[in-house]
Amino acid sequence: MLTISHDRVEGLKEVKDGVKSHFENFFKEDGGFRPTLESLEFDSFSDSNRHMLEEPFSKKEIKKMVWRMILSNLLALRLRKVVGRLVSTNQYAFISRRSVMDGVLMVNKVLDMANRDRRSFLAVKVYYENAYDIVNWNYIGFILKRMRFRVKWNQWMEACIFNCTMQVIVNGSVTRDYKVEKGLRQGVLYPFFVCLGYGGPS
Repeated sequence: MLTISHDRVEGLKEVKDGVKSHFENFFKEDGGFRPTLESLEFDSFSDSNRHMLEEPFSKKEIKKMVWRMILSNLLALRLRKVVGRLVSTNQYAFISRRSVMDGVLMVNKVLDMANRDRRSFLAVKVYYENAYDIVNWNYIGFILKRMRFRVKWNQWMEACIFNCTMQVIVNGSVTRDYKVEKGLRQGVLYPFFVCLGYGGPS
């Protein structure tokens, strides 16, 4: 038995359809207003960086990821080398040679300094709830183009990210497929796109 919008639903098929409908609607774009960023300036890759992203994979790179042999792992390995050039210096998570703990230490140091000098200050804590689930695909595509990723790389991203379906398991029974229209699946490649997404308007 399942309660949907205050209505009780019984029966395996009805419950499965209700659960599928819930997740399908959650991952569907509502088509509402979204601000555009056309007028903003973006950091972008140099020609050498863009060429490096798309050059043939080396034996060393493939060897490093051969135990999984998944395209997204290879692309993440390649992207990790250059993504730090586009992401704000204030962004610490998921970036090579940066640690998310650096941000925590910096905040503690600033607060300690303000308290010691008896200065007035305002601290704002922002919580990005379910960041992976709400990322807009059109926005990510826009960011990639504005940051001068080339067509081939964007086509790889479309294959890895922007073309997927999901199923829901209800008490061991699988629902029908439904198309996902937003959000990023958890994995090695996707944290970089969350970082790029945050970096767009920064």
